[in-house]
Amino acid sequence: MKYIYLDESINENYVGYGALFVTDGNLAKQVVDKALIDLIKDPDRYGKQCKELDDRTISRQFFHACDDSKNAHSHLCTAINILLKGEFYSQVFDINKMSKEESSIEYLFDLTSGLSSLKMFETRELVTIVFEERNGLTKQKIEEWLNCYSNNVVASVYDHPYIPTLFPEVKIEISSKKNSGLQCCDFLLWTVMRRLQGKSTWYDRLNSCFKSESSPSNNEWFGFYMDFGKLKEEDNINYRLEDFPVDSDSKISQTELIEFYLYAERVLLHLSQNGVPPYLKYMEANIIKLADEVLDEDTNRVKKVADMYIRLFDTLPVISADCSAKDKEFFLFSKKYMALVLRDDHIQGVRTRMFLDRERKNLLKVNPQIFKENA
Repeated sequence: MKYIYLDESINENYVGYGALFVTDGNLAKQVVDKALIDLIKDPDRYGKQCKELDDRTISRQFFHACDDSKNAHSHLCTAINILLKGEFYSQVFDINKMSKEESSIEYLFDLTSGLSSLKMFETRELVTIVFEERNGLTKQKIEEWLNCYSNNVVASVYDHPYIPTLFPEVKIEISSKKNSGLQCCDFLLWTVMRRLQGKSTWYDRLNSCFKSESSPSNNEWFGFYMDFGKLKEEDNINYRLEDFPVDSDSKISQTELIEFYLYAERVLLHLSQNGVPPYLKYMEANIIKLADEVLDEDTNRVKKVADMYIRLFDTLPVISADCSAKDKEFFLFSKKYMALVLRDDHIQGVRTRMFLDRERKNLLKVNPQIFKENA
């Protein structure tokens, strides 16, 4: 299981989210426990500058970066450097450089939390996303946010079919500031926000294995990454960038488009008849429902099948380790053009879906058995 802890921050200039990814749910607790113990033992906490803040931190038994003293910052920073294993991503926008429509706080919270969490699409393991509670934040809103970003990622596969894109089961939690993972994320994001204000002391004291920063020339937004021990990369991705054919559009005929769609149908039928791997159990009911309705005259079926096929493509995966070069090319083409079907913003996507809808209706009349061949 993997965990994503998400925390937001806002001041007069910047709005952003930080996302901390870890594989061990107890690791953040160990970090916070060590930091609290070391703070309690620290004789400096009795000094005039720190006593009131440190007493409050110890009394409430959790860290909150904007309320803590330099002593508390120091011990939490040290514990993170020693114990934390994971990756931190952050996306922050400069409110003053956004248009009025784009500078809505809720819009920016949605945008930055989504951008910061894209790593969830790189694993087959169950992902638990933990949001810090705030006014108006509900599980329903988070589910809508998750569906929106999942759909956007599915649609983006057409543009980048050579990038493995996995769709794990996701559980959602809303937790208080006492959550250990959120405390670590809060501190990391706080250092980022301070750096943007020209105060880099605590950001520089984080001894991550690797740090990177990015921004456009107008500094409208900023991306930060810190690696405290990369998460294990997924295996069973049996293709590389160079495997994807060049000039694919010139090689695909209408007949091949139909074959890509029929193959997607057969994958669903095969899984419904033979079962799914444990990590895909959360999709099983939808797969079976789609397979059972293979001969129904559903005018939206092509889009539904394409959507499920893209979610399964790398998560299953469709391409096996012993796949021939010819079959690999077919599968990679199928990934690209089934994703094209989902692009309502792309005229060729709409036309391709209309074409496949029409061909499906014809096949249902003249040769319905073709949908079940080699299932």
